[in-house]
Amino acid sequence: MTPTLDSIELTVFTNQPGVVKVTIPIPDGSAVTATVSSSTATTIAIPKPQLWTTDSPTLYNFTMAIDDDVATGYFGLRTFTYGLGVLGVLP
Repeated sequence: MTPTLDSIELTVFTNQPGVVKVTIPIPDGSAVTATVSSSTATTIAIPKPQLWTTDSPTLYNFTMAIDDDVATGYFGLRTFTYGLGVLGVLP
C-alpha cells in the first residue's frame, strides 16, 4: 500500500485464488470500496482527504477480505518536502 495525498496505490498478493474486497471508511460516514485481483495493482481515490498533521493526526482504517479471511490496518496521508527556505538557502 502506497498512500499519496488523495489516493492509495494498492497491490494485493495472496496465496488464495479470488478477489480481495478493500473497504476504507471515510470520516464523513461513507466508505470507499474496491475489489482487487491477486497480484494486481489498483488505485483507490480518497474523496476530500484529510491529511495527517501533528495538530490533527487523521488516520484511515481499512479492511481487506477474501472469503472469510479479514485483515485490518490503518494509514495516514502526509507529505514531506525539502528545499530552499524562505531566504533561498537550505535549512
